[in-house]
Amino acid sequence: MTGFKNKHLLKLITDTLKMRKIRRTRIKNGQYVDIGLDEVETEAQYPKTTIDPTLDFIEWELAEMTKQRKKALIKDEWKSLMILF
Repeated sequence: MTGFKNKHLLKLITDTLKMRKIRRTRIKNGQYVDIGLDEVETEAQYPKTTIDPTLDFIEWELAEMTKQRKKALIKDEWKSLMILF
């Protein structure tokens, strides 16, 4: 037996689980962590804003999260985690 070869796998798994926990907590608190691909289907749906090159983000108005939306986003988080493994 040669031993365990992938020395970084355990760290990858633990860091991924930590990230998921943080993202889930933010969603439960009503904070968006991503914009879903299903929310923006066409270029016309992007916000009309001037892009400021000094900023590292684009300001985007988002609706307040409902309980159903929170549940759906948490479910999507679980699905994205399962894709990794």
